[in-house]
Amino acid sequence: EEAALAEPFWKEATPHHLFLTSSLMGKIGDYAKVNPPLRGEEDRQSLWRALSEGRIDTIGSDHAPHLRAAKESQSPPSGMPGVGTSLPLMLDASNRGLVSLERVAALMSRNPARIFGLKGKGSLEVGADADITLADMSEERRVRSEDLHYKCGWTPYEGLVLRGWPVITIVGGSVAYRDGAHHSVRGSQVTYA
Repeated sequence: EEAALAEPFWKEATPHHLFLTSSLMGKIGDYAKVNPPLRGEEDRQSLWRALSEGRIDTIGSDHAPHLRAAKESQSPPSGMPGVGTSLPLMLDASNRGLVSLERVAALMSRNPARIFGLKGKGSLEVGADADITLADMSEERRVRSEDLHYKCGWTPYEGLVLRGWPVITIVGGSVAYRDGAHHSVRGSQVTYA
C-alpha cells in the first residue's frame, strides 16, 4: 500500500471541459452528455486557472465519437468527438493569450510522451522520431463537422471560428497530412524508455 502512494499522479484536462459549460445541454441535449459532466462557467474558469498555474499536466481529447443514433437513443452514451478539434482549440486559446504556444506543445506532446515513457516522442532533437505538426497560427476557419473526418458526423463546436490550425503533419519524416489531404504513412513502432 505504501508503494501505491509513492506512484506519480498526473492531471489532465479535456478541451470540452475547458471550452464548454453545462449550458450546452440546453442547446444540444444529450450530445453534450459526458463523464465527468460539463459544469458551469465558474468551474470552467477554475480549470483555466489550474492550467495557467501549472497544475494541469496534459490535454487529452477524450475522443468518444458516438453516432447520432446512439446519442438520440433512449440511453445515450456519454462522450463526444474531440480529437480533430483539440489542437485548433488550444491554438486559438494561445492566440487569445490564455496559454503560451510553448505550454500547448508541452501539454499536448512533450508531457504525454514523458509520462508514458515514449522513446523518441514529444521533442525535436537528434535521434527523436520525426513526428511533427506544423500549424498556421493566423489561419482562421469555422469548425464544420464535414471537415473533421469523423464517422459520427457531428461536433459540439459546430460553427465556432478558431484561429490557428494544423496544416501539415509529418510522421516518421513523411507527410501524413497536408492542407486537408491525408496520405497513407506508417510511423515507427512505439517503444518505451
